[in-house]
Amino acid sequence: MVFMAGLAHPKSSVHLAENASNLTMTDLNTSSSTVVIVHGYTEGHDSKTVQIIRDAYLHTSDFNVVVLNWWLLARGPHYEVAAKNTKEAGRSLANFLDNLIQGTQEEARRELHVVGFSLGAQVAGIAAGQLQTAKLPRITALDPAKPMFAIKDKEERLDAGDAAFVQVIHTASGFLSFLEPVGHADFYPNSGMAPQPACSGEDVLVCSHRMACTYFAESLYRPLSFPATLCDSWDNYKSGNCDGNTQVLMGANAPLSARGKFYLRTSSAAPYGQGNNTKTAEFPTTLSSNCSQNMTDFKADTSPCTETGPWTTVHHSVTKTEPPSVESHNNTEGSARVDRQLTAVGISVILSFVLLS
Repeated sequence: MVFMAGLAHPKSSVHLAENASNLTMTDLNTSSSTVVIVHGYTEGHDSKTVQIIRDAYLHTSDFNVVVLNWWLLARGPHYEVAAKNTKEAGRSLANFLDNLIQGTQEEARRELHVVGFSLGAQVAGIAAGQLQTAKLPRITALDPAKPMFAIKDKEERLDAGDAAFVQVIHTASGFLSFLEPVGHADFYPNSGMAPQPACSGEDVLVCSHRMACTYFAESLYRPLSFPATLCDSWDNYKSGNCDGNTQVLMGANAPLSARGKFYLRTSSAAPYGQGNNTKTAEFPTTLSSNCSQNMTDFKADTSPCTETGPWTTVHHSVTKTEPPSVESHNNTEGSARVDRQLTAVGISVILSFVLLS
């Protein structure tokens, strides 16, 4: 599905077929840049990891915000099944992106950005390799899933060749995600491994995995939050051996010219970034708890990162339905939301947008 969102008044969402033929001009601002968000294992379009990134874009930019909802394929019931299904999800995303690229203006195409979390990062890489119209300008991979992908050829997983610029944020490296650099610029907050400072308890691994989403969302609200230093290892970074090296920003504002491995420290509570910021308006205190604490088992379908559960009737019916509520920081009271869905092999594109008054 695709959600496209913006910042004005009544909020609406339209579920579209993957060919996007009824997307351009009417539902999408074809002169604006577009970001496509791809969720991870066991998740759906209403998962908290998606919500915090979507809402951050809506409140800090005029991007069209699109969410690929491949929940039927991502739910498993086992990780191995979901991992194999990334090929089908990637094919559908590639079809959608090809049509989107053809239907948008050249300047907007140059800023097309795909953001994928965990298995969603692998979907983004697979889709990028199947595009027929153009090479993707930018992919941000949030702790890209490693199991079953470490031994795959580059054509079957995320790698630096998938876009003009591939940024990777590592937060639970080694088991759940890649420790090795797989992009042009690979960022390793707090070594890139669990536990991340905000995480503790029995669910520290999953919490750390999902912190990549939280860091990225914060980088939209606070652009200078995450300065990172070019360095060859965490040990050398900690020892000060890389002091004076190139510094770049991690997250939404990472420069397209960044190359190499970058390290940084974050705080244990929101705001997590330790950089100097003047832009703090609308920074949500809820980032301090989003997907950071009290995680349930990674394989559970009903994790705390899904407010109403992603598998509701809105995903099954082609008729108008009452969708699950989606919180947004600037929703106006009584906002109207309309949903329409056309599904294909359990994948749909949801366009969630705000009608300008």
